[in-house]
Amino acid sequence: SILESGHERTRRIDSELQSQAEFKATQKRRFRLRNVVLAFLFLVASAASVATAIHVVLTQQSSWVVWCFGASLGLMNLEFALVKRIVTKLTREEGVLIPGLHEHKLYF
Repeated sequence: SILESGHERTRRIDSELQSQAEFKATQKRRFRLRNVVLAFLFLVASAASVATAIHVVLTQQSSWVVWCFGASLGLMNLEFALVKRIVTKLTREEGVLIPGLHEHKLYF
């Protein structure tokens, strides 16, 4: 408010900054976990792709079976790309609005 003293305003802003710092620390841990999970899923999809390719090469399959394996490779990679996009969108960083400090959202 207009009648708020400078000390009260400073204390309120400091409190908000402290709260945001704690939030950012939690968010950083969550981002690290998200990245570890996505890396693991990428490794699983890659290993499945390699195993499928080896299986197709070592076993003389008919052309339609080879086509099906190839389609499954494409679908596995598409699935990973979609999961990554969804997870990244759901966990994206949001700016912080501190009305007494700045006019727009801040990104730390």
